[in-house]
Amino acid sequence: MSRPVAWFSRADYAVSRVVLVLCGVVVTLATVGVPLLRAVTGQPMVGRISVDEAAAGAMAKGATLVPPALVQVEVPDVPVGISVLLILPGIVLTMAAISVIVALWRVTASAEKGDPFTIRNVRGLQASGVTLVFGGLLHWLISGIASGAMTDLVLGDGSIFVAEITSTQFLIFAFGVMMALVAAILERGVKLEEDVEGLV
Repeated sequence: MSRPVAWFSRADYAVSRVVLVLCGVVVTLATVGVPLLRAVTGQPMVGRISVDEAAAGAMAKGATLVPPALVQVEVPDVPVGISVLLILPGIVLTMAAISVIVALWRVTASAEKGDPFTIRNVRGLQASGVTLVFGGLLHWLISGIASGAMTDLVLGDGSIFVAEITSTQFLIFAFGVMMALVAAILERGVKLEEDVEGLV
């Protein structure tokens, strides 16, 4: 079995775990807690709608809206169904974040014991990567449906789906690819460790 990394002390591992927990709490509160509180307390819900130049109002000289032009709006008395749609993307993001936190927690615990190269860690990171990739696609799909519903509610134009690629969706997808790469590297480490043990 390998020795723990000398320059990474027990306090560093503890700080890492605290950071992971804080990340989970912040993501959950920001993406699910806030909109859920708004829905439960009857406050206006915040969503994004697709607008054209006429709906956007006066524009600076020479400025035009590039479709799909989406603006963030605050709408009172939003139906329950649309409120649920507005909360769902946050739930997807939270679940994706939790999958990463759990995988990193296990890797951190293994590294502290001096044995990060385990099949369990590889499978956990692979699962997180897949979850993030499909989570990014699901986030895009649900967000598009929610924006379409909000657009129809505000403008009454019959919108069903408003496609938009946000930085959040891109980051979820990118982190999924990175987690898969880390899993592949870790899996290679597991095989090398098994080869070395076989020679001893």
